[in-house]
Amino acid sequence: DGKVVGTAGIARDISGRKQAEEALRKAEKLSATGRLAAAVAHELNNPLETLLNLVFLLQRNASLDSTARECVDIAEEELRRATHVTRQMLAFHRDSSKPAPVNLSEVLDDVSDLYAPLSRSNGISIVKRYEADVTICAISVEVRQVISNLVRNALEAAPQNGTILLHVFASREWNDGGRKGARVVIADNGPGISPGDREKIFEPFFTTKGENGTGLGLWVSSGIIQKHGGSIRVRSDTRRGRCGTVFNVFLPSKFAHSQEQTSVGAEGAQPELNSTGERFGQRRSYN
Repeated sequence: DGKVVGTAGIARDISGRKQAEEALRKAEKLSATGRLAAAVAHELNNPLETLLNLVFLLQRNASLDSTARECVDIAEEELRRATHVTRQMLAFHRDSSKPAPVNLSEVLDDVSDLYAPLSRSNGISIVKRYEADVTICAISVEVRQVISNLVRNALEAAPQNGTILLHVFASREWNDGGRKGARVVIADNGPGISPGDREKIFEPFFTTKGENGTGLGLWVSSGIIQKHGGSIRVRSDTRRGRCGTVFNVFLPSKFAHSQEQTSVGAEGAQPELNSTGERFGQRRSYN
């Protein structure tokens, strides 16, 4: 008689697919932005070199008084800084699939230089503790990508006038036959990561940044470390007065492509970090 006597329905949750599609769109935008930035850096490099040459000639002009010479020296310093930034942008974009010697201290310096405006604007102090000439064999652009992601996360997590520590030293992976290699420790005195989130931070599409994050950075980073046969671990504490996060990356001395699951840990810690970063520099328990 035209009356509804029942209904049948089928529902399918496509949230994961939607998230993946959105992440891919954001990744494509970031890739296009990176190519554009590299192109701009490449085009700026030549005029910057020309300006440096002109400043060099001006410095040798005997007619300059002390004030003018001081201004020329400042101009040279700023031009060299701009040239350094453009070269680092090009280095980040260049792709290389062949392992080569990588000086980890230089990589950390390059990354911290790129993020210097962000750290200065937030009053964040960057404490560096490098052992001399810690070099590994790795794919340079991929190591830079991992360190860049971790440093950026630390800067975003650190509070106003906070502190982050960049620590590099020769080490061994004792739970894997004592392999020789190097460790990169990146620590911040931010609010810390909750235990529930620590279990998920290396999963794809998981983010605590809301609309500002894709949830792919740490997932990609862990994949790169796995590819190099290394490990990445995180320790964090959210307790007031003792909060902070420590990321610990081990990379073997020689490129050792690994097909096994990356050793990824999420362990509790009690990171204490004062204004000089001394406690982190001395706490070998994070190694």
